[in-house]
Amino acid sequence: MMKKRGFTLIELLVVISIIALLVSILMPALSKARYSAKLTVCKSNQRQLLMGLNLFASEHDDKLPVSPSMVSDSGYHRPYELSWNGNNWGVRTTPIATAAGTTLGTYLPEVGVFNCTLAPIDKNSEWPPQGSKFAPAIDPDTGATLKYGESYKKANYTLLHSSYTLLWNYQGYNFEKSAAVNQNLKFTNKNKGEDFVAPTSTASKDKLAVQDSLFWLPEGYSNFVWDYYGYISSHPFKGAAKKAPYFVRDGALPSNSAQITDVEVAERPDAQLNAGYIDGSVRQFSSDPENMYKHQNYGAFGFITREHK
Repeated sequence: MMKKRGFTLIELLVVISIIALLVSILMPALSKARYSAKLTVCKSNQRQLLMGLNLFASEHDDKLPVSPSMVSDSGYHRPYELSWNGNNWGVRTTPIATAAGTTLGTYLPEVGVFNCTLAPIDKNSEWPPQGSKFAPAIDPDTGATLKYGESYKKANYTLLHSSYTLLWNYQGYNFEKSAAVNQNLKFTNKNKGEDFVAPTSTASKDKLAVQDSLFWLPEGYSNFVWDYYGYISSHPFKGAAKKAPYFVRDGALPSNSAQITDVEVAERPDAQLNAGYIDGSVRQFSSDPENMYKHQNYGAFGFITREHK
């Protein structure tokens, strides 16, 4: 009768080494597959937002809602606000007329469609969030701490951020209309394509309505609830750290934002971003400088795709 023989230590080590090698080969592919899946979910989220915009337009003579970042006819805050209320910060007891919750709440009842799935803001989180530059607000209706999702629905608080760049009716990057856009960048952008004029209706020539965020803020910038500065995006990029809800790479110049006229701080991030168009399409693009416009508005820089038709 033959005596059963177990594995030797050397054989076990060889098997373990082979398994470790296979895992090291497969992990990058699995990570890439997971990231691709997240990009697909982000595209789906943008399509829902575009559907809401088109439903609004179908009931308003094909016109799109007012930009929630609007200050005046010639003044616009950065296009990441769900409610800006003409620079009037804080809680309101009546709905803010220009807030996204007022104009689009019937068509888009959940705030999640305004936030990239890679950079979500929890609808149940306190707002402003713990750890930000502002203390959480009190809901005047309930006396409890204000929640992000409820504030969207009630349209009762400014600042209320979105992790997408919201571009319908946003003329803050329009050189002919915005009083604050840096005119020195006009010719730089025009050398590589026509300027962006935000869509005002479903028939507008420019169709770009929403995009994953990529912007640059100077150190000490006040109109942002988080104390972040440098390059900030809703999608990951090389050298960025996850700082909820965004991906952030520090590197801003510590200076008075009003005095900054141009910026290329370190290497421009190279991220894969999605952009949604009022015709319902969503396209993926690289944030390479050749693919994006650079605009400055009140000291901060925003980057949008050159594919805006």
